[in-house]
Formats: sequence, structure tokens, C-alpha cells
Amino acid sequence: MSDKGNMERDRITLYMKLWYKKVIKKCIVFVASKSKTEVDIPRAPCHLILNEQRDLRTNGTNITNTGSRESVEDFQRSESNGRQCNRSVASSGRQHNLNMSLAVASAFILTSAAAIYWYVNRHKPLKYILSELRYAIDMQGAGVGGLIDDWVNIRRNRIVLPDAGRKIAVVTGGARGIGSEVVRGLLKSNVFVIAGVRKPESMKKLADNMENGENLIAFPLDLQSLKSVKQFAQNVMDRFPTIHFLVNNAGIMYGDYHVTEDGFENQLAVNHLSHFYLTHLLLPALKRGGTIGEAARVVNVSSCAHYPGQIYFDDINMKEHFDTTAAYAQSKLAQLMSARYINKMLEEDGCAVNAYSVHPGIVDTDLFEKTMFKKAFPWAMKLFFKTPAKGAVPILFACFDKSIERRGGLYISNCTEGISNKFSKKLDHQKKLFEISCELVGIEVNNFGKA
Repeated sequence: MSDKGNMERDRITLYMKLWYKKVIKKCIVFVASKSKTEVDIPRAPCHLILNEQRDLRTNGTNITNTGSRESVEDFQRSESNGRQCNRSVASSGRQHNLNMSLAVASAFILTSAAAIYWYVNRHKPLKYILSELRYAIDMQGAGVGGLIDDWVNIRRNRIVLPDAGRKIAVVTGGARGIGSEVVRGLLKSNVFVIAGVRKPESMKKLADNMENGENLIAFPLDLQSLKSVKQFAQNVMDRFPTIHFLVNNAGIMYGDYHVTEDGFENQLAVNHLSHFYLTHLLLPALKRGGTIGEAARVVNVSSCAHYPGQIYFDDINMKEHFDTTAAYAQSKLAQLMSARYINKMLEEDGCAVNAYSVHPGIVDTDLFEKTMFKKAFPWAMKLFFKTPAKGAVPILFACFDKSIERRGGLYISNCTEGISNKFSKKLDHQKKLFEISCELVGIEVNNFGKA
């Protein structure tokens, strides 16, 4: 065979080999991009391609001598593609390793947390462990949902404070956090405010730093004692027989099991029962303050934490099994449900008093002081949570906004209707909670609000 024929044969052979390598390379890149896994196969063909290209460069002169300059350019492009192939495979390998590392780390953390949780609670029956775990997960979900709601409705969460013309408001827990900002907003609106706090002297400094601070007075109130609640209500009624707003704001969250002097679980007592009793005692003054078209208003500060909750009618004080998360959810759910049922009763009686419940948002307050979230992510609260001033806005909205005058019983979040759970909407559950609450605080059902 002539030299020219041999050169042509070699050129065709080299082209065939290169085409074959290209096909393999493309298949490998496709598989690597889909699976994101690193295997031993990808690298070998890329190296073979480069080796083959080096052989082709060696024979480049012969090929060029035959007038096939285009083939050299093909070889150079193939060499560039080979390098890109290596980089793509290497990148896929690094991504795979990162994903595997994250998966292993997550599995380790979850397994460790589950093991620790089981060890700490191993003395409890399995059904209680599972119940607590469910509440813990559901509460985190409710918190995330609350944060999303705050971000989505950030522009709705606003109010123009009116001149309320020296109306009278009673606020529980106005010394700090959201309560102090509610007091500030009421004072700016020319409302005379009576604050119920454990240490009335703490309100004097606040009054000195607030607009219209001279319109603020404070009486002692300990929500862990029905006796204290009754005395507070008496102090208010003696000086102010007419009231226009009652803001049941004070509250506690989590903590160990504790029973009050009246025999109630602490969170249930502070968040619900004492406010329920106070509403009963002050309703005569609220009825005098309300008029047709401008009803007096009761505002219960609830929470999105009510959402995973239920009322344990057979063990409302959780004596059989106490779960602090479930207890908090129950107490906030009770505030929401009692507002709805009391509003229904007042409507049926033709009274000019509306009752609302409000979720202030996920707010950076000292309620989170003892939580694991605060200890683990103190920076996150400043970054993602509402300030107390912004948390006070939907509460002030519930006090003043005229668009909700005919919507008594409404659950409010970010100055619009919030999402409440199915349990809270069932009338028979509302009625049963009302009757149990009356029994616990010593009120005849038919005498509620007629003290």
C-alpha cells in the first residue's frame, strides 16, 4: 500500500477513535449531571481522550500534510472539552461529598437529640414521650408559620392612632415588653390607662418617659391569685365605674409544673383563668362604657401557639401528665375560645361590648428568656422577630379599628383575620370551656358578667 494510502487509513482510524471517545465523554457528563455522584468510570475516558489527543498532535504534521487542517482544530476543541469534562466531574464529586457530609451530620444530630431526649424522659410511658415530641414539633411549625405571617403581612401591620377622647382602659402586665408598648399607644391616643402589675412603682419611671404619662396609674395585680384579681378589680371599679377597653395582656410561657394557691396549673391560671375572672368582674363597667355603634372592647392577647393545642377537659390542670408546651398551647387556645364565646353571649344579651383575641406576632420579649431557642440563637431573635412596638400594633388595632365593630369574636393577626385551629371553632367546645372556667373560679354560669 502506498504511503499516501497509509496516511489516509491512519487519519480515518484516528477520527473513528476520537468520535468514539467523544460519545463516551458525553454519556458520562450526562450521567454525572443527573446522578451527582462520583464513580471511577468518568475520569478514565477523559484521560484516554487526552492521551489520544496527544497521539494526534504527534501525527498532526502528517495529517496537515494531507490538507486536513480542520482535523487539527477538531483535536484542539476535543482537548478543551476534555478539560471541561474533568472539571465538571470534579465539581460533581465535590457537591456529592458536601451533600453526603450534610446528610451524615444531620442524621447524627437528630439521632443524638432523640437519644438524649429518650434518656432524659425514659421514666415516662411511651405515649407521653410521643405526645411531647409531637407538641415540640408542632410548636416549631406554628412558630415558623407565625414568622412567615409576619413577613407576608408586614405592610398590613399598622394603625393610625385616633384621639380617643379620654376613654378609660385597663391593661394587665403593662410594665415591660408588648404591654408597655400597648400602654404607650393608648396614652398617645389620649386614653386614661390603669395598669395591673405586680409592682406598681415600676410604672412611675415608664410614665415619666411616655407622652401623656400623667394619665397612667397602676394598681397591684398578681395573676397567680384570684384574691389579688378580685382586689384589683375592686380598686378599679371604686375609682372608674365606667371602662371602655380591657386588654388582657399579661402572660407567662413554659416553665416547670407549678400549682397556684387556688390549685390551678400556673400557665392556665395566669394566661386564662385570672383574665377570665377579671373580665367577669369588670364587665358591668364595660357595659356602661359601650354604646350602639361604639362598643366597649375586651382584647385577649392570645398567640399562634394555640394552633397545636387542645383543651384537656378531663385533666385541664394536667395533674396526670404535665407537658409545658401543651400547657402553654392550651392556655392560649383558652383565651381565644373564651373571647369568642363571651362575645356570642354578649351579642345575644344585646350588650354593647365586643370581645376579640389577638396574636401579636413572634415578638422579641423576655418570654423567650428560658427557651432553648433563645440560648442557641440569641442573634436570630433580633434579626427575625418583631419588636415589642410592632407586636403592640395588632392589639391597638383591636382596641380602635372601626372596620371590626361588627366582627366581635374575631381572631386578629397583623391587623387582619388570623388563622385559628378547628378545635377553637367548635361551639360545643367553647361552651364546655366556659362552663369549666366558671366552675373553677367560682362563678354561676348564668351570673357571668353580672357581679
